[in-house]
Amino acid sequence: MKTEIEFTEIPVLADAMERVQRFAPSAYICLLGMKWRWSTSYPYGATDGIHLYLSPVGVEKLRNTSNPIGFTAFLLLHEALHGTLNHGVRLSKLKVHKVANEAADYVINSIIRMLNSRVQGYDPFPLIEGVLDDPGLAGDYSAEELYTILMNKPAPQPDPQTGPQDDQQGDQQGDQQGDQQGDQQGDQQGDQQGDQQGDQQDGGSRVSDRDILGDDWVGTGAADTVEPEVDPGETLEDVSREIEERAERAILQEQMDLKAGISGDNGLGERLFDQRRRPDVGDWHFAVRNWMDSRADEGWNKPFNHQIYSSTGLVCAGRGKKQMGPVAIIFDVSYSVPEAKVEEMLAEVQEFLDRVKPEAMWIASVSNRLEESWEILPGDAVPEKLSYGGCTALQPGFDFVDRVAPDCEGMIYMTDGESYDLDRLVEPEFPMLWLDWSGDSEKYPFGEVVVMESK
Repeated sequence: MKTEIEFTEIPVLADAMERVQRFAPSAYICLLGMKWRWSTSYPYGATDGIHLYLSPVGVEKLRNTSNPIGFTAFLLLHEALHGTLNHGVRLSKLKVHKVANEAADYVINSIIRMLNSRVQGYDPFPLIEGVLDDPGLAGDYSAEELYTILMNKPAPQPDPQTGPQDDQQGDQQGDQQGDQQGDQQGDQQGDQQGDQQGDQQDGGSRVSDRDILGDDWVGTGAADTVEPEVDPGETLEDVSREIEERAERAILQEQMDLKAGISGDNGLGERLFDQRRRPDVGDWHFAVRNWMDSRADEGWNKPFNHQIYSSTGLVCAGRGKKQMGPVAIIFDVSYSVPEAKVEEMLAEVQEFLDRVKPEAMWIASVSNRLEESWEILPGDAVPEKLSYGGCTALQPGFDFVDRVAPDCEGMIYMTDGESYDLDRLVEPEFPMLWLDWSGDSEKYPFGEVVVMESK
């Protein structure tokens, strides 16, 4: 068998792709951009964001279900969403991969449930018993946020009413339970034999789809995300950026088709856009980078999409200026500052400056007053270290930005928020991100929050 897959030559895959195209266009575009490969390493499928791996044995199983196209479409959509959300890279940064994959499956299955709810009469992507499907648990969390919740979830405690009892009672209960279990097993075996005999007599089969697909079906927490392999001369960051840019193009195309009346509103683009911008405790670097990149294109309403232009040379959604406006980064340099984290953030700022080349970047250090400030232009170097000391007031940082860049594309304030004037701040008109090292994301009165480390 050849390794490459031409899905158009395999009827069940071709029909399933048509369904994905109809109900989830951005996922369809994402799938078209992947390299499809046969692999026996996974029960059904997996992705690293660059490749889509499918099992020939798994595809054959799907043909034997009651709904081959529906279940295959679920498989393709599920992997496409892993790819669009860059889970291959993002989950690789989390320590317990099993829990990370479970968290991602809860998130993705919640999105699929939402898509199904938009279709009347049937579920185009059926979720069978056993998949991790709990909208109340998934909520609007990112995979990283839900991972933290699952990792901190207390272990089930034994029922105090069923504690140790005396040996005689224990023996009696054991005998009773043994008898009951024996009777139940006998009844079940008898029922099963009767059903099998009836099926054989009828010439039919009552094997359920759940029995056919088994416990390693996608969406059940089975491992189906893979960290991408890095070629010589490139880094994981390079690969991650490629995946992110392709996802941006797919989501953007779906939104433009929606505005043009080519496709209906299935809610997927908005949901994916929100997922990609959610604060994630697992990797604050990724969250901050994603936030800054989103300032570069400001969703889909800006006349010009800088990120698409810089990656493809294409001008999308009209013509406008080809340079991002100024950005402001404020650092709390009071005594409590984690200096190593500040230096990591300065490196992120330099990477963003070199890659996106905004019109200007204003950087300031603030204690209870403005300490130092810099206007950084493309090609300049961001300071590698700051001076620290003093108590904390946040208003001087906002006053500085109001003075030098009142129309900035966005502002990041790196702080622990331990300031007497936090509740007095007035929300600015520009987008605001708090980069917090205290572990408390609830204290901030406005803006988005990325937690650098939890308490």
